Amino acid sequence: MLTLVAVVTGVVDEEEDNPVAGTGISIPELGVSAPTDPGGTFAIGVDVGEFTLKLFKAGHLSAELIVS
Repeated sequence: MLTLVAVVTGVVDEEEDNPVAGTGISIPELGVSAPTDPGGTFAIGVDVGEFTLKLFKAGHLSAELIVS
């Protein structure tokens, strides 16, 4: 059986493109998560499909995005 794998990548930044390091990124449907690096970037390997991407960090607004 062949399993296709994709990588969800992105950058979390504030106004004026300031990166937000240490932001938690999770995909609840898959039970996976990762923090952003010092440059605000992240990468999470997933199976191909549609998922909810949740972003959270203390002192900042949280966000949810649907990715596919």
